[in-house]
Amino acid sequence: MKTKLRQLLSRPDGNLLINVSRFGLLSALCLAVTLAALTFSPRASAASLHVNPDGVCGGNSPCFTTIQAAINAAAPGDTINVAAGTYAEQINVNKALTLLGPNANINPNTGTRVAEAVIIPTASDPLNPSFAGPIVVSFTASGVTFRGFTVDGDNPALTSGVIFNGSDVDSEFGIYGDGSANLDAVIENNVVKNVGEIAVWLNTFGIGGARNANSRMNANKVDNVLGAFGQALRISDDAWADVTNNVVTRSRVGIVIENFSGNVTTHPASVIADNNVTAFRIGIRHNLHYVYGAPGFTITRNNVQSYVQSVLPPQVTQATAYQGIRVESIQQTVAVTVSDNEVDGNRAALQGAGYTRVEGLNVTNSSATSPNILFRGNFVTDNIRGVFHDTPAVPTFTCNNVKGNLTGILASSAATSGLLFKAGGPWPPGFDGNVDALTINHGVGLIKYDFDNAPAINRVPGAMMTLPVDASQFDM
Repeated sequence: MKTKLRQLLSRPDGNLLINVSRFGLLSALCLAVTLAALTFSPRASAASLHVNPDGVCGGNSPCFTTIQAAINAAAPGDTINVAAGTYAEQINVNKALTLLGPNANINPNTGTRVAEAVIIPTASDPLNPSFAGPIVVSFTASGVTFRGFTVDGDNPALTSGVIFNGSDVDSEFGIYGDGSANLDAVIENNVVKNVGEIAVWLNTFGIGGARNANSRMNANKVDNVLGAFGQALRISDDAWADVTNNVVTRSRVGIVIENFSGNVTTHPASVIADNNVTAFRIGIRHNLHYVYGAPGFTITRNNVQSYVQSVLPPQVTQATAYQGIRVESIQQTVAVTVSDNEVDGNRAALQGAGYTRVEGLNVTNSSATSPNILFRGNFVTDNIRGVFHDTPAVPTFTCNNVKGNLTGILASSAATSGLLFKAGGPWPPGFDGNVDALTINHGVGLIKYDFDNAPAINRVPGAMMTLPVDASQFDM
């Protein structure tokens, strides 16, 4: 023990730093313990840091002029309060922190906002094909809360020449988070606008293990995302999260839930719910889900509608097809429930702009085989096709109101096992259970219609009607 202590307290030349006696030894030990406690003990409570571009934080301390400086000075668990102003910086949140803007508690879609803390990029490359363009806000640690900011991909001091609805767009991404199996990310009450490719994106790279239910994108407003991908809100690669109460306007694609696999051992029952989406290519895309067990995602109570993006930059191609809710490549026995959504195709406007396909509910891709694809209680109107199905899977349609479309349901020749359309009640308020017309291409197999308890259809309760493959159209 004395030898080790001698080594600990010796100078590099081998001479003792302290002349140790029995009492001196005790004193040295006490000193060492005290210094260690002062140096390595965690703080008793989290601290609050403050940011104001003018360097005056209303008497609050510590005060910083940039958000990144506050992040660098903070410890995990701290809160950073950011005052109104414009911050030209691309921030990296690399520890578990809470960042609060002036509108942290004000929903941009329902409330009256005060002056904003606006974060803008410092570089410009909004449509980089390698996804190497600027990210305004990055999360590289789990446990980040980001509330009450405006993230604007247009820095007026930069010029990209990529014009989205009058804005010269610079950033390729708005908010992007990755780096751990459970991101525990909260993105709430923010405005994200004028972004090249993806406005808000959470991604866990398919890291294995269990997932918790701590991540969410809630009550954000996303606008003007028109790039080749042009996605407003995206969760991908096993980043289980809730996407709720958001408003998306002027976007190529509204919400994307993509590439979820069996690498995850357990996961929450995540929901895509109560969002209002206006997009010109796809409203909600649920794509490439395979192997994993129940529960699956629930896509519910969303309002999805199309619009015509009349002017696009020359770097971006014009769309000619639109799907309101697209369910794609759902494999094995993976479940997805699409329920109580309102889907309006705005058919006449899109056809006038050169669209040849306008579909409300779409089930697609030959890899789709799951028997657990359920559409229930949706209101689908004003499309060329209310429902289009072209996969080997057998999706079930229950209590849907498919009205005001040129064709109610179209099952292509690729839908080799058909589909099941049930009219079983009880019906949601305002739903009459009617479908305009059902087209079945030759070779599709059988489509079964269950008219049990359907008040608007003149059938015997409990009866099942099966249409043969050579039926061309059926009016309900």
